[in-house]
Amino acid sequence: MILPSHTDSRTASALSSPETVAGPAAAARMAQPEDGAAGPDSPTMVIRGTSITEDKQGDPSHPRTRVDYLTISCEEHVGAIGECISEVFSGAIAVPNLEQGPPLRHFTKSVRISVAGVPCGTIMWGGKSQRGRACVDLNGQGCAFVSDWKRAEQALLGLPEHSWSRGDIAADFFRGEVTNERVRRAHAEGKFMYGGRGPALRQIISSDGDDGETLYVGKRGGDKLGRFYEKGKKEFGEKKNRLMRRLADSPSGMTVTDSSINGGESFDLGSWYRAELELRAKNRPIPEDWISRRDEYFAGAYPFLQEILPEAEGRIIVRPRDMGIISIEGAFDNIRRQWGSALYTGLAYCGGDHLALFEKIIGVKHSRRLIEAGALLAIADDQL
Repeated sequence: MILPSHTDSRTASALSSPETVAGPAAAARMAQPEDGAAGPDSPTMVIRGTSITEDKQGDPSHPRTRVDYLTISCEEHVGAIGECISEVFSGAIAVPNLEQGPPLRHFTKSVRISVAGVPCGTIMWGGKSQRGRACVDLNGQGCAFVSDWKRAEQALLGLPEHSWSRGDIAADFFRGEVTNERVRRAHAEGKFMYGGRGPALRQIISSDGDDGETLYVGKRGGDKLGRFYEKGKKEFGEKKNRLMRRLADSPSGMTVTDSSINGGESFDLGSWYRAELELRAKNRPIPEDWISRRDEYFAGAYPFLQEILPEAEGRIIVRPRDMGIISIEGAFDNIRRQWGSALYTGLAYCGGDHLALFEKIIGVKHSRRLIEAGALLAIADDQL
């Protein structure tokens, strides 16, 4: 990786050293937490996808949804990546710690990112097949530590030659207004359809009713996937929350009060429901501004998501091929309006021979305007 002279030597060492980071070197990279904050030996408990900062729901300047996972690809540049990670976690309870990791996803090198001992993500780079590319991956716990998403987004978009690979957006509901039954009913009513094609619905049901049920709408690994599950039951059933099961036999009827969840209002654990949208750059790029406008992209992904998040103005992600289809169909409409009658008369002149008429009027080169609009992509095989 390229190492500029201004790069923090501690960050550079963590990203480039072939040795496992340990002992004094690791301690030097971990800032001392404030009094009363958890240190590296006592990790802070973070429920995946929730925020450790105040949730200002109802304020139009603060999104209703949360960033729950992200992956961004960029040029292999240790200085830029190190500075980016520092900016992303600038408001966290501790300075991010970087520790050497194993080869991952066809990359030959990696470092693990953690905050106060909590695993937050991975940086990966190296390998001939990667052609000088690196990857930054932040999991749900890592996203929960981000206190200023505007600043984090600016830092991530400042990475050289960047492109989004994945972005997960989550919305939580606490009053029973969204349930598995409502999701199934919405799917049956066509509220997940766009472009005349309905995605498949898959269900994962546990034999233990307290473990909750998960529904998937769409294809895993496609451009978008809807994931819906009983978040409260999932938290109740996870091993890390054994204390919950000592306090109650079931999540239903168990009241939770947490300043970081539901705006600090108490809620019934069994009613906590989560809807997630997973975006991947499979056939269309993920918009640059998906973090700052996540409410809009969440609501615009499926009619049902707009229904459960009515306060957001839906924004549909359109791939280049879709724009090509729109452009060329628009050109056909213009031709029909302006020349349709003349062509109809011309068809009579040609004795009803469509091919003869076509040969008289067809051009010999492509329309530059339509090509630039992506019209040639519209003739490719279906990329859904």
